[in-house]
Amino acid sequence: MKKFAIIALALLLIGCSFFQSNSPKEAAITLMDSLSNMDFEKAKTAADNALQEKISDLQQLAGRDPVSETSVKSILDFMDYEVLSEKIDGDTASLRLKISAFSEETVEAIKLKMALAGISVSDDSDPHSISEVLVEALEELDLDSLEKVSREVELKLKKIEGEWRFTEDTLTRITEALFPQE
Repeated sequence: MKKFAIIALALLLIGCSFFQSNSPKEAAITLMDSLSNMDFEKAKTAADNALQEKISDLQQLAGRDPVSETSVKSILDFMDYEVLSEKIDGDTASLRLKISAFSEETVEAIKLKMALAGISVSDDSDPHSISEVLVEALEELDLDSLEKVSREVELKLKKIEGEWRFTEDTLTRITEALFPQE
């Protein structure tokens, strides 16, 4: 009877840890909702180590000053997403998301505003000025009146210690969906 109780307890513990494991879809909800809410620490729980570093960089940018925080918040607030599908292959998975965000015309209007201000997005030597012009451009565009454009993006995940984690290129792919290039 004692052996049976030990085996039953072991199976129960294994079963509980099995059912606590998240799915790729649950990891997407954690990541995307956390980013939208600027809860960067929670977003890191759905990321591998390399992506955690990139999220920390975004967190530092948002925390640099109130203008930077406003620009990051405006962009993340504007984004909507929907999980379309997931495909699991052992310890790797891919997830298709539909991200609704800025149209190409809106991105071009933002670029024009920055160019007129003499600021290059690729020059990160003055991030405060970039943030100021970005906030001005977003305010002028009146985000509440803008139509969102949807794009599909495929994100990769890997299972680490029983939990699904997004990989390093995730933030780049989300950014490409937010700010499409012609």
